[in-house]
Amino acid sequence: MSFLAELGRGLNAYGEAHRVIFRHNLQKYLIIPGVVCIAYAALFFLAVGGSGALISIDTAELPWILSWLGSAANWVYRVFYWTALIFLFFVSFRYVVQVLLSPYLSKLSEVVEARVLGQDPPELGWQEYASDMVRAFRLAIRNLIREVLLCFVISFVPMVGAIGVFLIASYYMGFGFMDYTLERHRINTRESARFCRTHSGLSVGLGLVANVGILIPVIGWLIVPTYATVASTLETMKLLPPLPRKAGLGGDPFTRQFSGA
Repeated sequence: MSFLAELGRGLNAYGEAHRVIFRHNLQKYLIIPGVVCIAYAALFFLAVGGSGALISIDTAELPWILSWLGSAANWVYRVFYWTALIFLFFVSFRYVVQVLLSPYLSKLSEVVEARVLGQDPPELGWQEYASDMVRAFRLAIRNLIREVLLCFVISFVPMVGAIGVFLIASYYMGFGFMDYTLERHRINTRESARFCRTHSGLSVGLGLVANVGILIPVIGWLIVPTYATVASTLETMKLLPPLPRKAGLGGDPFTRQFSGA
């Protein structure tokens, strides 16, 4: 399937996710992610934003080349400060939320697979959910480093820099939500990355809607984690091969032979 076709699937998945959430009474899964997101946003702006209000520039100490700014120097400073602060918030928001909520959103993904798709997901215990959080943290660090480096490079490309940065951010956003399903099906991080590269259009489409959503204060922060998880689970499950049972083993009775295609 072409990149554009998968991109369209990723964008349309949120309409299906909305129908699934209300048809299968999954609205309760909006509460905890919403509370966590609002709490993080409040703490972030109170802690980081409050400190910015206490900082000012002594215009008498400005170099002569900037002396013409005069009292406007503090205004310019605050514009740059708040622009950088908002950018930092949206970058950190995605990764912090995906890590903090990983056990909860993994459970939601499992519920969608079982209740909505009628499939028998691998049985997970608290130990597996704890490992989900560790994996989500490691994946977040990996993706954050790669995203920052790629965005830094492409930002220098004239005309397409801003669009490229947003598409890269969307790809890694979609990757993070798709990984809840991939991890549950015992696909390791390297194979998960290969899967998302193979289906990069889908990853970008899923992440693009989520990124636009978190640009909407409060409402977007409340609904994006749940909607993105449901949409990603529905689309990722369509691409995974059947999960066979592996007889004669204790613990997890499932195994998967994954080709990455």
